[in-house]
Parts: sequence; structure tokens; C-alpha cells
Amino acid sequence: MSYGRSADAQDQWIYMTPSPGASNSGLMVQNDLVVVNAFRINRLYPNPFNSSLRVEFTMDKVHDPVEIHLISLTGRTVFTTQFEVYHPGNQSIPIHMNSLLGSGFYFLHMKTSEHNETRKVLFLK
Repeated sequence: MSYGRSADAQDQWIYMTPSPGASNSGLMVQNDLVVVNAFRINRLYPNPFNSSLRVEFTMDKVHDPVEIHLISLTGRTVFTTQFEVYHPGNQSIPIHMNSLLGSGFYFLHMKTSEHNETRKVLFLK
């Protein structure tokens, strides 16, 4: 973890987590309040999953819309959903899969107009 001042912040220090190939995310300390500057998938539960998966994530601001794609290891999109986020902060949404999926590893790709993140999940029948 490192810290510094961003180009648009005047007297605010920002604590950043470097991530190669992507913009830094971190925490901004502003008048003793910690503000999350991130779009991040916190947890996929349960993993492995059978028919339902809960996606817990954090957003720094409202994005319109948010998309979730489930992608097979061969690169084929097997499931897509879209939803609205009405407030920043911690979020949790359930996803219900159909039983036509084969058991195996998939990539859950979540994206907005400004951010995206991918995580690996295991589907078991």
C-alpha cells in the first residue's frame, strides 16, 4: 500500500493499492471520513455454487447500468444479466443460473461504463 496526492485533490492524501495494468483504487481520508474509491467484487458466495450465486461488491458511485456475464473457459458467454445500482457502497445481488450449464470453471465478469472486474467461479451440478 502506498499513499500520495492525486492530481485533482488539493490537500487530501489518498492511500492506494497499486494494480498493474489498471488504475489504482484506494481509500481517501477526508475530514476523518474514509471514502471508498473503488469498484470491487468482494465475495462470490457460495463458491463452488449449484444454481444460485450471491455477488457482493463495492461501488464508489452509482453506475448505470451494471452488467454481469458468466463466461466459459472457451470464451463463450453462457449467462448475462443487467441491473441498476441506486446508491454507492456495499451491494449484494443474487444470481440464479439455469440447469443447462455443465459443471466446471467459469469466469464471472462484472462491468460498468467505467470499471470491470473478473473472478473465477466453480459450478457443480
